[in-house]
Amino acid sequence: MPKTNRRMLWWAVAASVMTLVTAAMPLGFVVFTFFPGDVFPVPIPFVEIQSVFAMVGLWQAILLLAATIALWPVCVLLCSRALAVLGSLLGGFLVLWGVMLVLLAFTPSRADAWWGGPPMLMTGLLGAAVSIRRSRDIRRSKRAATPDTESPPRPRRRRWLCTVVGLSIVLLVVGTPLVLWAILCSREQAASGQGAVVPLTTTQSKGESNKLIRAAVAEGRIAFRLTRPEELLPLLAPPVRKSGIRRDVGMENLTLHAAGVDASFRRMREQDALFTLWALRVDGQAINIGAHRQVALRTCEDLRAADRFWGLCNMSLARLDLREQEKALRGLSFDSRTVWPSADRLPPGFDPPRILEEAKNPGLGVRALHSQGIDARGVHIAIFDQALLRSHREYAHRLANYEDLQLGFVPPQMHGASVASIAVGKTCGVAPGARLTFIVAAIAMDNRPYCYAMERIMDMNRHAKPADRIRVVSISNGGFPIMPHFRRWQETLAKAERSGILVVTCDPTMRFALGGLARIPGQDPDDPRSYRLDRCGWKNDALLVPTSRTVASHEGPDLYTYWAEGGLSWTVPYLAGLAAMGYQVNPDLQPQQAVDLLLQTATATDIGPVVNPRGFIDAVRRINVPNTDPGGNR
Repeated sequence: MPKTNRRMLWWAVAASVMTLVTAAMPLGFVVFTFFPGDVFPVPIPFVEIQSVFAMVGLWQAILLLAATIALWPVCVLLCSRALAVLGSLLGGFLVLWGVMLVLLAFTPSRADAWWGGPPMLMTGLLGAAVSIRRSRDIRRSKRAATPDTESPPRPRRRRWLCTVVGLSIVLLVVGTPLVLWAILCSREQAASGQGAVVPLTTTQSKGESNKLIRAAVAEGRIAFRLTRPEELLPLLAPPVRKSGIRRDVGMENLTLHAAGVDASFRRMREQDALFTLWALRVDGQAINIGAHRQVALRTCEDLRAADRFWGLCNMSLARLDLREQEKALRGLSFDSRTVWPSADRLPPGFDPPRILEEAKNPGLGVRALHSQGIDARGVHIAIFDQALLRSHREYAHRLANYEDLQLGFVPPQMHGASVASIAVGKTCGVAPGARLTFIVAAIAMDNRPYCYAMERIMDMNRHAKPADRIRVVSISNGGFPIMPHFRRWQETLAKAERSGILVVTCDPTMRFALGGLARIPGQDPDDPRSYRLDRCGWKNDALLVPTSRTVASHEGPDLYTYWAEGGLSWTVPYLAGLAAMGYQVNPDLQPQQAVDLLLQTATATDIGPVVNPRGFIDAVRRINVPNTDPGGNR
């Protein structure tokens, strides 16, 4: 092999190794997200929040691996100038991406961009240099092969034009990230400020502070999801700086920086929650504060630290005397893993196992319809949502098809198990007789996965027998208008409706607004007046649906979660299951007819129109009833 080719081969190997290193870093981020350790504490209830960012890192890694395997060695080893130019363009693209990530790493809330920025920048520069040099060598070798034909010199005007275009591209590559970086910095600084100094009354040294903190962790006085910033401040050595509040999907993050100590606090957004400790580092070492074991409440004051969403899930209250805490307990969710004190230390009449069991009832007369044989048997529904725990006893026997657009990279999530059990659950579902097709489509803030999933459903229907076709699709998402490719999603929805598929979502711009109902303790769940508006039931014209429910948990096949106040996501599978019952009674029911009847038969109450399952089924029976057998046999 000629010396020049050997040198270029070594350059290609170097570029490939650099790309593999760059790709390994986001893959490592994925591993730390799914299998968290003390360095990156991401407890299981919140892993779904991290999954979106994990997928971004994963696809970044896949892109770079593909570039390494398919492009740069080919560009260098094959005598093709076009491929070398393609490698140069790819290198320039990675340079642009790397510069952007490096600049983002200097913003207050994007320090994690150091994971991929510098190595990607170096990879792009190296790959572009290799490809440009190979392109030059190919051009020189062609000239050397044809010495008799001398190429005419470039006109001066053309050379100036190339220079101007080249400089413009350089300015665009460098200037665009700088502008975006400046915008991000100005927005975040204006929203939250940077590094505010926290005044302290204590004056202990760094060494004394670190000893106090380690002792407090060992004694359980500093604990995961319980300790608040004001509890930790007296133990810190000055100076202490508090970062601005950083928003991350549904969470808000706050960090305290002291001498040798970094403490990260989080809280749920829009839940009136307190900041609590999620990660602690002392002298650069991660401290085990109990992120991967059950949280044991220390005093009744810790009830204030429980947010209104996750509440007391996987917490132990065994040490506490809760007789005076009924008001706080009634508003908090819990699950099968929650450990309670003995009955003599609970409020009178507060029986958690009974609450968990009774809340499996969908309410509003649904179980009375089940007793008549109307349970959506013979009807096929689909759900697009997050990854599902397929082995849960509530719906495992009803799961007909399961497709994961995330290729199985994300573990089961809370959302998927909840909506599946509300729709077709054996003991807590509205339509326990229906068959379920579940597609994991909630993978990014984009409408295209939903479009693909809907096209997949329509294709399945084209090849299925009439009795096996999917009639209802449940999507517990309301953000379609603000996501890219909304027009395509609207066209796909119209196509699905023309094919006879009813699509139920949280988006009020598509059909109608939805609101949630919280059950009043001790009241009849079948009485519409036994409910109050929950935090999602604020619109006057919204169709109100029960959301304080017991649903399947994603933590185990036999575990359940009681939601004191659910969300709009719980209303969608409820209505989808009810529509499936309507299709059982009248298979010729059309999607728009089902929507109209749901709205027309709603029960008027002081808080708004409440869905009326029995009235809806009676109305469906009266519309050109071709099928009077509740079992669905014509």
